[in-house]
Amino acid sequence: MRLAAMCLVAAAAMHVRAAVIHVSPYGAHIQPFSTWSTAATSVPAAVALARQGDEVLVSNGYYTLESTVLVTNAIFLHSIAGRDETVLDGDFSRRCIRLAAPGAVVEGFTLWLGYVEGTWPAGAGGAALVEAGTLRSCSVTDSDARFGGGVACVAGMVTNCIIEGNAAEVEGGGVYMRGGQIEACVISLNSADEAYGGGVFCDGAGNLVRCVIADNSAVLSGGGVYCNEGGFMASCLVTGNDADYGGGINCYRGGRVVNCTVTDNEAYERGGGIRCVQGGTVYNSIIYANIPANVAVTAGGALFGYSCIVPLEAGQGNIAALPLFTNAASGDYSLSELSPCIDAGTNLAELAGTLDLAGMPRIFGARADMGAYEWVPEPCVAAAWLCACMMAWIRRRRGTAAVAAMASVFLCCHGAHADMPRFEVDASTSGERYYPDIHDNTAVWWEGGNGGQFVWHDWIADEEDVSPAVSPQPLRARMYKRAITWSDEFSADPDIWLAMLFEDPEENPVEVIIEQPEDGTIVTGGFVSMSGLANSLAGELVAVQWELLTAAEEVLDAGPATGLAQWHCTVYLAPSDESYKVRIRAIDAIGNNGEEVVSLSATGQTVRAYAVRAAVADDAGAFAVCAAPGAQLNPDIDGVDVVWEDRRDGQADIYHFCRTNMVTVRLTSLPGNERQPAVWGGLVAWVDNRNGNDDIYACWLTGGTAFAVCTNEAAQARPDVCAGLIAWEEYRNGNSDIFAFDLSNQVEFCITSNIWPQFRPRVSDAWAVWEDWRSDTGDADIMAWDRAEQAEHTVSTAERNQNAPSVYRDRFAWMSDEDEEWAIYAAFPADAFSINNGGTLTKTPFVTLAFATAYPLRNSMSVVNDVPGGSVYSGDFVTGMVWRLPERDGLRTVTVEYEYPDGSATDELEAEITLDQNPPRPGRISIDPSPIVGNAATITIGFVELGAGINYAVSPAVMLRPVTGTAEIVRQILYEDDTWMGIWSTTGSYRGRAILSVRGARDNAGFEMAPEEFAATVTIGSYFPDAHVTLNEGAAV
Repeated sequence: MRLAAMCLVAAAAMHVRAAVIHVSPYGAHIQPFSTWSTAATSVPAAVALARQGDEVLVSNGYYTLESTVLVTNAIFLHSIAGRDETVLDGDFSRRCIRLAAPGAVVEGFTLWLGYVEGTWPAGAGGAALVEAGTLRSCSVTDSDARFGGGVACVAGMVTNCIIEGNAAEVEGGGVYMRGGQIEACVISLNSADEAYGGGVFCDGAGNLVRCVIADNSAVLSGGGVYCNEGGFMASCLVTGNDADYGGGINCYRGGRVVNCTVTDNEAYERGGGIRCVQGGTVYNSIIYANIPANVAVTAGGALFGYSCIVPLEAGQGNIAALPLFTNAASGDYSLSELSPCIDAGTNLAELAGTLDLAGMPRIFGARADMGAYEWVPEPCVAAAWLCACMMAWIRRRRGTAAVAAMASVFLCCHGAHADMPRFEVDASTSGERYYPDIHDNTAVWWEGGNGGQFVWHDWIADEEDVSPAVSPQPLRARMYKRAITWSDEFSADPDIWLAMLFEDPEENPVEVIIEQPEDGTIVTGGFVSMSGLANSLAGELVAVQWELLTAAEEVLDAGPATGLAQWHCTVYLAPSDESYKVRIRAIDAIGNNGEEVVSLSATGQTVRAYAVRAAVADDAGAFAVCAAPGAQLNPDIDGVDVVWEDRRDGQADIYHFCRTNMVTVRLTSLPGNERQPAVWGGLVAWVDNRNGNDDIYACWLTGGTAFAVCTNEAAQARPDVCAGLIAWEEYRNGNSDIFAFDLSNQVEFCITSNIWPQFRPRVSDAWAVWEDWRSDTGDADIMAWDRAEQAEHTVSTAERNQNAPSVYRDRFAWMSDEDEEWAIYAAFPADAFSINNGGTLTKTPFVTLAFATAYPLRNSMSVVNDVPGGSVYSGDFVTGMVWRLPERDGLRTVTVEYEYPDGSATDELEAEITLDQNPPRPGRISIDPSPIVGNAATITIGFVELGAGINYAVSPAVMLRPVTGTAEIVRQILYEDDTWMGIWSTTGSYRGRAILSVRGARDNAGFEMAPEEFAATVTIGSYFPDAHVTLNEGAAV
């Protein structure tokens, strides 16, 4: 009986096993659609057949929906090739998808031309109505509704979607929310044609998390987002939106905004950044550079806290300062390393375990940062898709060129290497070199013995520079960019020194350039924005500051100092008959300084600019960071921070020097010794003897108490820190192993353990590297651990000893005596070479493929294709290649041949691309404003004037909307001989509005451009059976 029962259960389980239902434009449409040959041709029909747990797999293609796809079971509906290759067309007559099943997932489609009308809920969600389940990795575009032109969300999740170019009659051009969560989405170019929430309308509930809300528009309020009596926003970038009120955000009787960056929005009446009416809460946010003012609060007020707002808004923790974005001009609104918004927020309970807009964990450091981005130096983890979409939007919006953002296929170099590809950094001169450090493409080492010098070598530019002579010989230096620090530890009283890579400082003093305003007037006073560059070839800039002066140069106001070469300031000029001046001052790390002054007037006088250059410091080579009594040893450097072990009080403490303000502070002062510090991203780790044992401790430079990293009873030594990972030498197994501690999850783990010792660990955002003695020869080798793969790799096993490794990202340097003379070698992982294979390219003869490598390719390289003519490109590698390919369709194999810089080997990569005669995006389209055409099945509606710099366009449409009534006719446009063709059938007379909508156009850089619409009134009748509608100079709408 028991066996029989088991058999019945097994049979039942087999009966309910999840099915795979196939959909293809070329299937035979034979149920149960279990193979590609019998696949359904209708997505709604396939979904209707699916039961709980089934998978509906949709092939590439264009599917005109005969009805809405209704998902009422927990199924997985997804495409094979992703959203760019699989289109569900609502035919501008129906909603594309209704998702109403908890646990259901819909993934990888373009939802296009959805349309609904009426009241809630019939008129909500032109392309998608999400009542439960998850909609992810979809594009939602060119759809209309009364509420939520693109998406209406009641519950469930919408994630990793592009919601672009949709319109709502009333509320929520892109998204309308009554619950659920929208996360990691780009919501742009949507409009609320009659009322509120051009991008998003939150109606009492719903979470908007880690989204970019850009270039949306509302007729009345909330160009980007409208929060109506509720709604929660976190880690969002809101920029480029406009409305009459609340250009970026409008909060009415509620709404909570946390860690958002609201910038470059415009209101035609009030509240360019955010407008709060009868409530609203804003914390940890940046509201900056909006027009006409950042904030408008009316009728009951709002609560602002720990936010950056100019002018200062009342509230605890608020600041009025320049946020110092990394590069706002190019759309990078992350925080620069000197931003006053770093660690200036408050640690709200709702931030625990969350991510910022770039996918980095919050909180990094002692306190949360202000704005959408948490500042993390050289982040190793990012939401790559979201960042790529955001940068594509930024470049499209700003009209700048960029490398093609195409689907990537990465091909590694052929051939096996026992070690990673390696080369001697500088073999042009003889003499021994010791203890390298590496940053970017530059290595620094010591050569020349006592009275010798540090040598910098940039192997990409093949350039070198040297420090002043140093005696006695130090052991090593640590480097950040072109700054190095060291201890003259063999002198009687060792000090800490700092030097910069420089040319002749007397020929290159600090220069300050004001780029704007160059020549203009300020008529009535108000906010004046200025930007420019500061430069010093003699040393890295450590301070750039602006000051607002009277005509007599009395200081009225001053901005915070930064160390950035690109600066920006906003000053307020009250209307006055007096003139003002703005002075920009800059100083570099070795004492050079300069300034420039701009005269401004609030009464209409012309803006003038003139420069004043100060004297150059006498000693422009190196200077002592610390020359206190006692020994100062083992320095490290990161950004503006220098730390070292200081013995001035008879014991070893950790000290810190800030290159921005030139201030030195003691970090530790406990009984016992604190030694061997390492610094990265404001985090300092060191060896600590407070417990009578050598342990690893750490603290944040921004404040807070030291915390234990490892207190094992055995000894720990030589810590290093980068990108949230602390590594050290560990002796708990009776031998020197390499252990690490991950700050993100508070987990300690072993990187490598062996019966032979491992020494001197160094870490980067991608790798850990160490000196390894496991070899049978008894010599030291260089080994590395890939943080992504969690696996060991060999860097170098050359004869004799390889010692003192250093790492920057995926680039390694070390000292080797394989030729019986100490020399500096470098290496990179073999898979650092790749071709970005763009897949299908267009008929433009100039093709750009990105060839990405960290390896220095300074010798010959060529690109070869499979047609007669052989090489079509040769020369030195820079960042990518552009070459000419013959104009013909078909598959093409492209081979990149290159040679290692030292001539030791050659290699090649291959990628396949397809050239295809896709239609160029039009530079101008127009339709006769009042044509009369016949009722032919195929009607030519216009020709296209090709635009410069355009090479790609897909999926345009023509829509015929009647003047009265509800009937609509929508069909896809075909492309034929530079003519846009509309196909439809109708009987009798019909008068309506024809809209030509071009979607998915891409420029030559590969970035999708904004949809465009052109409209005209069209009459179709039985009197002109074969007429053509011709183009004229009609305006776009």
